[in-house]
Amino acid sequence: MAPIILSCVSLIALPLMHTRDATRPEFSLHAECLSACEDGPVSIRLTLKYLGVDDIQVADLADVAGVEVSAQGAAHWEQRVTTGPIGICGIVTSRTLKPGDVLSRVLYLHHSFSRIPAGKARLAFTWSVQQLQGQGMELRCIADVTKWLDVNIELAGEETLNGVANRINSTFERRESDWQAKERAVNEVLRTEHRRMVGCACRGLASGHMRQYHTSLLAQVYTQSLWSKRAHRALIDYLQRSGGEADLVVFRWWRRDLVNVTKHDVRELLMSPNTSIRAMVCLTFPDQCDRDTIESLRESIEGLRAKFEGFFDPNVRISDLLME
Repeated sequence: MAPIILSCVSLIALPLMHTRDATRPEFSLHAECLSACEDGPVSIRLTLKYLGVDDIQVADLADVAGVEVSAQGAAHWEQRVTTGPIGICGIVTSRTLKPGDVLSRVLYLHHSFSRIPAGKARLAFTWSVQQLQGQGMELRCIADVTKWLDVNIELAGEETLNGVANRINSTFERRESDWQAKERAVNEVLRTEHRRMVGCACRGLASGHMRQYHTSLLAQVYTQSLWSKRAHRALIDYLQRSGGEADLVVFRWWRRDLVNVTKHDVRELLMSPNTSIRAMVCLTFPDQCDRDTIESLRESIEGLRAKFEGFFDPNVRISDLLME
């Protein structure tokens, strides 16, 4: 069977041209498996080392740009279907590499494969080193460096998932964790479908110090909640206990996707200590809220309606919400 080819080369949002050069500066590539669990997380660190004798300029692309992955012996790996191109927006800059300098990237294969079965697989990683040429911002490939790596994907049993979840939760809960550790933990959670990972995402949301990744984690839990009752329950619990203004987008998603939010869900959400959550419940599900609750939140409801202009019918007044 032919190997599955996963291209992670990003499209550049600039009029760039791509050419290849016959001269190849010397590089070495090292691959290290950081995690390998059935259906994710599967993360691989690549380290590129420059072995030349003179300084060179290379294009400073996004973390996964310029890397291709092929998987052999992976007949049941299922690649995700993307809805559009991966893009890098903005200016692509150059950086100088001195002899002995290294570049490192972490690839999260579960972001690109929806199905990664347990067992052995042989992976090939090719890092295309690029340079920016001339005023026309032409991208020229100066080296293709390939490294093979044999990995053993562990069965997603309880013991394995507990170990992964404990490690991720520990990173989320440590305020002093550096941003790179937090980013790795978030990327390990994103696009996994294990129930334990939903719990990790909720822990990260509730920790209060993952603000830069809040929307990504919230979207992960919400996406899972569309097909998993347990994930839906976890989302309701999180909103009721720890939800705040940054989580109000969930109500927009519910309306957009016509999600069946039950009366029991609404009652729980109205117990939230956060005024914005309770007011948004009244605005989104007024027919499931009593007069006294809506009246007590009148000021907050008006404030939210002004802030989320276009989300609610402007012709509906607070007095209309109070009508029996």
